[in-house]
Amino acid sequence: AGPAVFMLFASLLSGLPGWIRHGAPAIVVLITFALWQRAYVLPDADAPDWRILSQMNVQPGETLVFYPGILPGWYNEVFYLAATHYSRGFPRPIIKLSHPASTDLLGQISGDSVWLICGRPPDGLAAVLPGAVPVADPLMIPPALACVHMKLSGGRFAMMQEPGPANPR
Repeated sequence: AGPAVFMLFASLLSGLPGWIRHGAPAIVVLITFALWQRAYVLPDADAPDWRILSQMNVQPGETLVFYPGILPGWYNEVFYLAATHYSRGFPRPIIKLSHPASTDLLGQISGDSVWLICGRPPDGLAAVLPGAVPVADPLMIPPALACVHMKLSGGRFAMMQEPGPANPR
């Protein structure tokens, strides 16, 4: 849309004297060239490098779990946007937590592992998903974010199966 807006701006000036008609668009072009590099610089040196999420090896069907930890609750939306852009694994099941998961919720997750994308939890990663254990070291996204592959204890089917006969004949 930028070139079209620039052309509209230049056409609005067509009835003005020559030096204004050509000078105003030229000034806009010079300002644009002077400032273009600032558009690609992170505003804050402490801003998270979300590209780390591209290193996640998410398998089809694995659930992504978002938890803000000590950060404000709206960080779940930021985590979700970054994961959809960088992990290249959508659509897929997701869960946005506002507090640690209950065992009932964990029992509803299909599969036996999840990816937890979270701010620093006040009580550690194990408290967010009770009974889950990390499969590997977390991918750290400075300043205080983690992305970790977690194995659920028993998986959905083990939690939900009812005991049946040992030898049905």
